[in-house]
Amino acid sequence: MAVIFGLLFFGAFIMLILSLIRPSWAKVESRKQGLLYYVPAFILFFVLAGSLADSPDTSEAENSHDDNNNETENEENEENNQENNNNEEDENEENNNSNEENAIEEEEEDEPEEIAFEFTSHEYNEEDETYDFVVETDLPDDTDVTISLQEIEEDSFEVYGYMYNGAIESYEVENGQIDGSIEGAEDDWDGPFPIANGEWYLTAAITVMEDDDSYNPHLYDEYGSYEELTENYLIDAELEDTDSGWTVGNLDKQTVEINNAHTVEEIEDMQAEFRKGRAEEIPYGELEKNPDALFGEYVTYSGEVLEITEQGALTILRLALDDYASEVIWVEYEGRTDAISEDDITIYGEVYGSHTYESQAGWMITVPAVMADNIEID
Repeated sequence: MAVIFGLLFFGAFIMLILSLIRPSWAKVESRKQGLLYYVPAFILFFVLAGSLADSPDTSEAENSHDDNNNETENEENEENNQENNNNEEDENEENNNSNEENAIEEEEEDEPEEIAFEFTSHEYNEEDETYDFVVETDLPDDTDVTISLQEIEEDSFEVYGYMYNGAIESYEVENGQIDGSIEGAEDDWDGPFPIANGEWYLTAAITVMEDDDSYNPHLYDEYGSYEELTENYLIDAELEDTDSGWTVGNLDKQTVEINNAHTVEEIEDMQAEFRKGRAEEIPYGELEKNPDALFGEYVTYSGEVLEITEQGALTILRLALDDYASEVIWVEYEGRTDAISEDDITIYGEVYGSHTYESQAGWMITVPAVMADNIEID
């Protein structure tokens, strides 16, 4: 279009110049006539060229149209791309969420299941002389659980050579709970072992056996073998594999302090009274005849102290049971006593055979022997 406009304008300009520069010999009329033709033609060409210049080039219009189409297509493509990107993002997010959920599910499946067992309350009941407790657990109902108070140190509570290890009793789970009480022990030989003041371990244990002496066999069905138990379950306790099953010890083990129960001295007095009540006075003749056969029998005798000595932590005395000192027993007592020679006393203790000693005259004398745990001055 620019080329056509240029040619038209150039032609009009040449014609105008020719009309103005005709030779001098030409007639004026002819020049005027030429102007009448060429000037309007020049104006016409100029107008036509201007109109052509104002009208858009076909190729440019087409290009503009193509550009518009391309722009529209680009916008549509951009919208489609954005929509696709959004869809991809949504799809990726859904996939990520699904993967996270699957990972969480797999993690939950891989995590061992916890077996809960907790002493939710516990205290010493001074009125009933029991240690009361409540346990919350997800162990199956009818599970037998051993619960006890155990000594913290081996020498923390010793009465007359016997170690008190706390009362041990068995309780059943019912509706996810154990509501029970620990009582003091009672020994046929030494008497009562009530709960004493001091620090103790409060703990529980479970035994599972599948042999002829089956114990808690339903737990084997519930949790499986020892390997399955340790692989699939988590429990805060000490686990042990056994030939017939497995055991769980020290469940929710904790230290408790008791200050309103019995002192050791009180328990010693209680046990001394119990033993005094069952003590026998075996005739001396029978005792002298065969003291080894009566080993361990708990006896009591009264008499006069013939001789008394102290050797370390041990008190040794000879006790005459009659006025003539013909019936004499050898007595050993772990501890000290206020008794002296010629005092009348009563002893309580166990027969432990016989003892041979040398008299002042140089004679070897053998008499029955008693290990006393109580000496009373009459």
